[in-house]
Amino acid sequence: MKLSIFNFSSKSDEVINGYINSFIKEIANSISEVKDIEWEINDIKLKGKITDLIEKYNDKGPLINNWDFNIELSNLNVYENDSGLILIGEKLNTSNDWGEESIKLVVIKKVEEKNVWHEISHLFGTKDHYDTTTHEKLDICESETCIMQFGLLKGTFCKEAINEMKRFFGLLNN
Repeated sequence: MKLSIFNFSSKSDEVINGYINSFIKEIANSISEVKDIEWEINDIKLKGKITDLIEKYNDKGPLINNWDFNIELSNLNVYENDSGLILIGEKLNTSNDWGEESIKLVVIKKVEEKNVWHEISHLFGTKDHYDTTTHEKLDICESETCIMQFGLLKGTFCKEAINEMKRFFGLLNN
């Protein structure tokens, strides 16, 4: 799997790279298959085109839900078979203050390490461990410090979050 990451945040590419590297190391302790994940930050061939698309669509509502934005991204061949696209930036338009995801696209607005982990883990099949209306922790979550809960910027993944990723990689049956 390849992750294409475009950094539009106030944090340096080195900081974002450190977040991704520590995320991969964290889950590789439980899922060795993630060691094969590749990532690239700010592909020079695409950065200008994606910047232009964000400038064109960012003021028209959340990027995830913008059909035209997603079609134009698709026309850039950013959604290859085994890939994920990650856009990071405090000024990106999202429907919530932290970030959001669709099947192959993640838009991260709150640029904190554990929130980056949380949002990227959705690309690997991890679900939110909170009620989206009340933000209360769900019963599936086995830890008070699981970062798949709402608003946690410290902690790590609970056993269920790791199992969700294992199922994504085909290592566990439902």
